[in-house]
Amino acid sequence: MNTSWPPTRLTLLSCGGCGRVVAGSPCLRTSGRFLDDLLDLGAIRGTDQQAVSLNEAASREQPGVISGNQFDVKACLPAGPRDELRLHPIATNVDVLEVLHVVLTLYHQRMLWFDHVIMTVRDLDGAAARLLATHGLQSAAGGRHVGLGTGNRIVPLGDSYVELMAVVDSEEAKDSLLAHWVVEQTADGDRLAAWCLRTDDIDGVASRLGLTSEPMSRRRPDGVELAWRLAGLETALSTGLPLFIQWDIRSEDHPGRALGTDGPGISWVEVGGDAKRLANWLGPNDLDVRVVDGPAGIHRVGIGEIAL
Repeated sequence: MNTSWPPTRLTLLSCGGCGRVVAGSPCLRTSGRFLDDLLDLGAIRGTDQQAVSLNEAASREQPGVISGNQFDVKACLPAGPRDELRLHPIATNVDVLEVLHVVLTLYHQRMLWFDHVIMTVRDLDGAAARLLATHGLQSAAGGRHVGLGTGNRIVPLGDSYVELMAVVDSEEAKDSLLAHWVVEQTADGDRLAAWCLRTDDIDGVASRLGLTSEPMSRRRPDGVELAWRLAGLETALSTGLPLFIQWDIRSEDHPGRALGTDGPGISWVEVGGDAKRLANWLGPNDLDVRVVDGPAGIHRVGIGEIAL
């Protein structure tokens, strides 16, 4: 029995409960150490034909082959008590370094998450009251964007949020591109106006798109300073494409956790505009972005059972 750690060859196993694929050491089935022997490497999602090919290779006892061109790999591990895990081998003798290479490469390319959507409003408190009454979405006081004339309230959703944004200082707003945009967006009333994607590599995103990242900050009512970097702000305000953000804060200070509780998060967005241009702007990703007919920009957002 091979008990060396870390292993150099792996067995790919399919969870009988959820169908996701994980990688385990060759001694998994005999050692009895189910989760201890699992490597948190990834779920492999391919077309039905690819899945059949992988199973056929396993049935012929041929080495499994992983390729970034064949399979979409992302970090994921089946959860649940170990006595509920039903794992079935589907490929054996897979090179661990090849698996790691594919996982890390594709993970780096797809490091984008829904961070927040911006709803431009004329009155922060009034808009917050309407969201609570209509959808049961609670909000928390946000803060002011120093020197820009705008301020916000936050509707926390866990790892993402809805930002209610309004002009709060008319003097600062005179020379602020952001404040002018808010005024334009609210000419006919409150509306979803922009969407923002989170990344851990804002410089990489900016370099790919020929942008620069801009540092920004605001102070919460409790005195905590929130700092972040944005890329693509001006393009987003003028075209409806998303902007990108990287937070320079502790994870517990993310606005999505402003009420101290978890939430459903943002699951999808519905947007209008040129689908090809949007795809080029986003790059490789795992986001549920639904392109529909209509003007460029965000139309709707999915929050649990709510379509806002």
